[in-house]
Amino acid sequence: MNVVRACWRLLLICLITLYTIIIGYIKLSLSSDKNKVKQNVAQRWSKRCLNILNIKLELERDVSDLPVGLIMSNHRSYLDVFILLSLFPSSIVAKQEIGKWPGIRHAVDLADIILVKRGKMSSMLDTMKNIKERLRNNKSVILFPEGKIGDTYLPGRFMNGSFLIASHLDVPVIPIALYYLDENDAWVGKVSFLSHFLNNMGKTKSKVKVKILNPISNQDAKLLSHITFKLIEQGVKELSTLRKVA
Repeated sequence: MNVVRACWRLLLICLITLYTIIIGYIKLSLSSDKNKVKQNVAQRWSKRCLNILNIKLELERDVSDLPVGLIMSNHRSYLDVFILLSLFPSSIVAKQEIGKWPGIRHAVDLADIILVKRGKMSSMLDTMKNIKERLRNNKSVILFPEGKIGDTYLPGRFMNGSFLIASHLDVPVIPIALYYLDENDAWVGKVSFLSHFLNNMGKTKSKVKVKILNPISNQDAKLLSHITFKLIEQGVKELSTLRKVA
């Protein structure tokens, strides 16, 4: 039954993605504020996907009072993208490979996704340029400083490029700790996306705790990276403790 439900949900996500792309491009062609259209499309699409999967978020604070900045989170699953985009109408940094997925190429531009090729310096420089452009246009950017999905519930080593941007532009970093109450919801190891989805996304519902920490700024990039890491690490530990108490 769970596999059947997971298959049905995957089909619905594909259909809602196709619908969102078509309607999004129509709105984009008719609107004078294309940036606002892109923000709304990405946020609504993510909320619909979470509803289809029946993923319930437990937030510890309101997000409406947060400033524009770099939104940084630990990375545990492909679901992290849905979660963060549903909360923040922002651009997001993702690996270049997703631009090659079927049907995703058009969504990349519509959702204002910044693609980066790991290990290629020219791509990294272009990514930094694109992040600066969004921030200067008063638009937040979501990224995962680990650069990949981690194999443990605690964050792994952070990459420093995004912190150089934050310190240079003097924009705040908004640290976020994500914790999946069912550890199987996290995508780890060498399990394929399809296998993980069919095995874990057929449950009646899933719960994710989201701890949004206070924005921080520092002109020392290394210190900013260290502080952000410690805050997210501590946030994840606190959320895991609350789970055990509950």
